[in-house]
Amino acid sequence: MANTTAQNIVCPKCGFRVETKIYQGINVTEEPKLRESVLSEKLFRWKCPACRYEATLKHPLLYNDVKNKFMIYMIPNIVSEQLVDSKLEEEFPETSAVTKRLVPSFNALKEKIMIFEEGLNDMAVELAKLAVSSVIAKKIGKNVTDGYFSMLDKEKNMIGFTFFLGDDHEVHCQSTRMEIYLKSMDIVNAVADSDSNKSGFLMVDRRWAQQALNDYKKIIHD
Repeated sequence: MANTTAQNIVCPKCGFRVETKIYQGINVTEEPKLRESVLSEKLFRWKCPACRYEATLKHPLLYNDVKNKFMIYMIPNIVSEQLVDSKLEEEFPETSAVTKRLVPSFNALKEKIMIFEEGLNDMAVELAKLAVSSVIAKKIGKNVTDGYFSMLDKEKNMIGFTFFLGDDHEVHCQSTRMEIYLKSMDIVNAVADSDSNKSGFLMVDRRWAQQALNDYKKIIHD
């Protein structure tokens, strides 16, 4: 069952105050419809009943997929590399066998959901994304400001990403052979054992991938 709380929201346009149900934690295995609400961001949308003003509520959410054995803790704009919830670990010791991730945004939350539902390793995906983004930046001559996993075609053995380039956030979609993902798994297996066994929720993003790549280069050069 979803974990919710009631909060008073004041409309920034007309000042009307209304009690609103806020989702703090959801189990999409028990309530599959909430998965779609997250992916469409409907779960975070709010509309003032007085003036119909619409807004997106940015609040922490613990996303739990029991079937696929992963949990994602979204805390808007968080920069921490790790978050340990001792109370959660003590209350639910079975979560030690669950992949737990920490993300700072809606897009990052949705990306992790897609990755884990496809049965992929998100560490390898981040490393593959980093490699492809470097090629794109050199080829097009623009900095990659952001990027997300966007597709997996098992029949064609392809993996795809959507990148945002330059100050105007130009959208660029790029697919590549799965070999780059498999090579990234080699890096994960070589350097990420300690991270894979960490307790709590771990931030696995571009910053993590760059550090993992640097650690791997040190290993092969020693």
